[in-house]
Amino acid sequence: MKFGLVYTYLFCFMLLVLSSCEKETLRITEHTEAWLQTKAEAKLQFTSHTGEKDEVTITVKKDTHSKANVYGDRKYEYYLLTYSGKSNDLGLVVMAEHNTINITNLGQLDFNTDFVSLTTGKNASDEVIQAFNIQAEFVDNLTLNNKTYDRVLRIVFNVDHSGTNRLKEIYYAKHHGLVYYQTTDGQFWSLDN
Repeated sequence: MKFGLVYTYLFCFMLLVLSSCEKETLRITEHTEAWLQTKAEAKLQFTSHTGEKDEVTITVKKDTHSKANVYGDRKYEYYLLTYSGKSNDLGLVVMAEHNTINITNLGQLDFNTDFVSLTTGKNASDEVIQAFNIQAEFVDNLTLNNKTYDRVLRIVFNVDHSGTNRLKEIYYAKHHGLVYYQTTDGQFWSLDN
């Protein structure tokens, strides 16, 4: 009788220990991180086709959050990048977690309806785009200011929203981030080398 009670206590103790173990945080993959400009408070210089200059600031937040799923809560590491220009023509939000990157126009700021989701992979053939209420496609070998970008995501936003953000189209390059954007007033801006 005592022998069975010992096993019962041992079983309960093991169950308690196992249930109290925290699940490992799901980290951002190296393939996803290759698409991100994660240097904190980076400042990029852009020049328009008319010669005007704009400084774009990238604000970077790296953190974890929990999500409920079939197996219980799971912690996910994520990056939240915000691109903003001094002239207020640019407002872009990039959120990445594990192997997915979501990009939206700050003027819309609705990850539920108007965004692009990029599933990253080791090879270009493993990468998949899903566009929701906007247009998106991959562009290979884009050349700007005598610099060639091998893998680029082109996004065309719906511009029927009001507000100060007049972002119409962007080119977002792997290993570089934002390299080109166009505003609704016809201005073309490209990253300086």
